[in-house]
Amino acid sequence: KIASFRAGVEATMPDFSAAGFAFDHVIKEQPGKVVIGFTASDNSNSYQLTQQTTNWDNQTMINSIASTYSSGQPNYTTIKAGPNTVYRFDNNDITWISDGTWYQISGTGPLSDSQVKSLVISS
Repeated sequence: KIASFRAGVEATMPDFSAAGFAFDHVIKEQPGKVVIGFTASDNSNSYQLTQQTTNWDNQTMINSIASTYSSGQPNYTTIKAGPNTVYRFDNNDITWISDGTWYQISGTGPLSDSQVKSLVISS
């Protein structure tokens, strides 16, 4: 909460334990941005959740950061998590926008669809 206040972003703390993770620490806070570290409950992988204010909507965000393969297919897949569309770039990187906040998760290990949904819905 303190990092959120100092950064000036409405950062949320997902229910890490419900998804099989544990909060580690606030890695960084700067104006409009907070980065939170969390780990797998068995300490096998670590992750970062970045939350920053944005005026983008999902379409603007995905048009700005995504690309397509030579086949014409996008370099991401989507997951529906409650009302949110989540964009997965590989098994370790996901992003979504909700209520003026851009969320990005990256890590050293894969995230299952159920873990992603749990993290997103509880954010």
